Formats: sequence, structure tokens, C-alpha cells
Amino acid sequence: MGQVFFTWGKEFATNIEIVDIEHKYLVDIVNNLGNKLSKPTTTDQEIKNILVELIEYSKYHFAHEESIMQKSNIDKRHVKQHLAAHKNFIKEISLQEQKLGKKYNKENVKKLLDFLIQWLTFHILGIDKNLATQIHLIELGCDPKDAYIQLDDTNKEQVTTLLRSFNNIVNVLMKYNEELLVLKKSLEEKVESRTKELVNMNLMLESIAMKDQLTGIANRHKAMLTLDKLIKKFQKTGEKFSIIMLDIDNFKFINDTYGHDAGDRVMVAFADTLQHNIRNDDMACRLGGDEFLIICPKTDKIGCYQFATKIHKAILQIRINFHSSCWYGSTSIGISTYDNKELTKEGLIKIADNGVYQAKKQGKNRVCCFDI
Repeated sequence: MGQVFFTWGKEFATNIEIVDIEHKYLVDIVNNLGNKLSKPTTTDQEIKNILVELIEYSKYHFAHEESIMQKSNIDKRHVKQHLAAHKNFIKEISLQEQKLGKKYNKENVKKLLDFLIQWLTFHILGIDKNLATQIHLIELGCDPKDAYIQLDDTNKEQVTTLLRSFNNIVNVLMKYNEELLVLKKSLEEKVESRTKELVNMNLMLESIAMKDQLTGIANRHKAMLTLDKLIKKFQKTGEKFSIIMLDIDNFKFINDTYGHDAGDRVMVAFADTLQHNIRNDDMACRLGGDEFLIICPKTDKIGCYQFATKIHKAILQIRINFHSSCWYGSTSIGISTYDNKELTKEGLIKIADNGVYQAKKQGKNRVCCFDI
């Protein structure tokens, strides 16, 4: 078994299967080059063949990554940076391969190997991990521009610091096995630290992507994902759940009369009231505008109606002052229960929405429910 110059580990995984497979193959090529270099019997043609394979496979891999970026609708600024990195790598490798000439100088090939290990390490941990996280956030519903900005600001300083510290020791990479082990340990520690930072940042950004920015409660995307999970659970276990849909009464009048800041105050107070009155397993969400939703696991129709009535009473206690006027808490509420495998998520929401409509039609500020 040959010597390992670049150790592939889970910390390098982007969780994009095809990208990780291709990265692993590039690492294998680099390790092959290192092993050939350490053998006195290696011919110039063998080195030449490895470099040609490296250039051609890199072009293939980069084209694949670029296709993934396009399909995932990645922000153009990231795409531009990523393409430039790919272009510069191919250019640098081609130039170094040309400089080596027909007869390869061992020291020059060592320098090339140093460059390859350094570049691949920071390209994968930096821009490729960044790309993978952006794709994950976009799949969660985050706008591509927001995903780029949040990750770009956070990653820039961390990657620069890691690169600076690594540059101070990379020149001793090929000298002795003992030095190699020390270097690998140091790099692995930095990679582990970097990976933890990326995991924590990913969790933080995922949390942001699931929250309504005005009220701080769950947003529509989080609500839809939660409903999907509860529906799947019902299909397996028969465990019922219910939803409560709430629409703030006279909200347009508040916005038109007192301004959007006043409307925001009403929505924040409304959301806070929901959050402070729901049960441990419930989830309060803002669907958009003045429309809110409470998801109630393990709750049947009767239990949902009783709980909706309790929430309504809490809303009635809200008072928001606007100059010489005051908004008294008022909301139209509809409920719906998932207790039928034939019912879709859209159908469940429609039933609750119809309840809101009936509440508005009957004079607002009430709970409407049928077939209890």
C-alpha cells in the first residue's frame, strides 16, 4: 500500500454525492503522484501521464460542478468566483507542467505536489463547502442572494486565517515522514475546528431560513415542512393533528390609517401572544401578511376547538395604542383536523381557511368550526 500524502476524511464531504466521489478521485491522483515521486524507479513518462490525467479529470470535474451551480440557481457572484478559481487552477497546473519540461526535476515536482495538496484542501473546505451550504439553504427556501451574502461574510475571515497558518508549514510537507505526520495532525485539527464552525454556522443559517424575520416565530416554509412530517406520521401511526388558522381583523385599516410601523407592532404583539399561549408541542407560524397558523400535534377536532377558543380569549386581551386611538385584539379563526388519509395538505389548509372566511362573514372576531 502506498504512502498517503493527502488523507481523505468525512470533514471534506460536501454531502453532494457525485462531487464527493470526484473529489476523492482527485485526491487519489495526488496521492499517486506523491508515491511515484518517492520511488527512484519512476520514469519521466509516468509523471507526465499522472499530470495529464490530473488536468483532464479536473476539467471534467469542474464542468460538473459548474452544471450543478447552474441547476441550483446559485447567486451569480459566487458562480463568478468559483469559475475563476477553476480557471486559475487549470492555468497554474498547465503552466507548472510546461515548466517541468520533458525531464522532470524532483524538487519542482515536490513543489507542484505541495501546491496541489494546499489548493485542494482549501478549495474543498472553502468554496466547495460554501457552495454545498448555499445549495442546502436554497432547498430550504432561502433566497439565493441571501444565502450568498450570509455565507460570504462569515466564511471570508475564517478561510483567510486558516490559509495563513497553513502556508507557514506547507513548505516542509515532503521532507521527512516524521514531519509529514506532524503536519497532518496539525491540518486535521484545523480541519476539525473548521468543520465544527461550518456545522454550527449551517445550523444557525437553517434556523434563520425557518424563521419569520419580523415576528421571530416560524415562517411559512417551516410550517409546510412540519405539516408534511405530521401527515407522514399519520399515514404510519394514525396519530391525528389539527391546525388553527388566524387572520387579524381590520389589519388593512390599521396599515392604511396609522402606517406600516403600526401594522408591524400589531403583528409582533399578535405573534407574541400566540407564542406565549401555545402548548409545548404546538408551533406558531406566520404564513404571510396578517395570516397566522398554529400546528397542534396529537389534537382532535374537539380538542382543537377548545384550544382555539382559549387562544381567541388571549388575543382579545391585546391593546395597541396609536396616538389617540387603540387597536383591541380581534381575530377571525378557522380550524381543521387531519384524520383522513385521503386528505391532502392543501385540503387541510383550505378547510381552515374556509373557517376563517365564515368567521369574517359572520361578523369577525370568532372561531368557526364545522362537523365537531
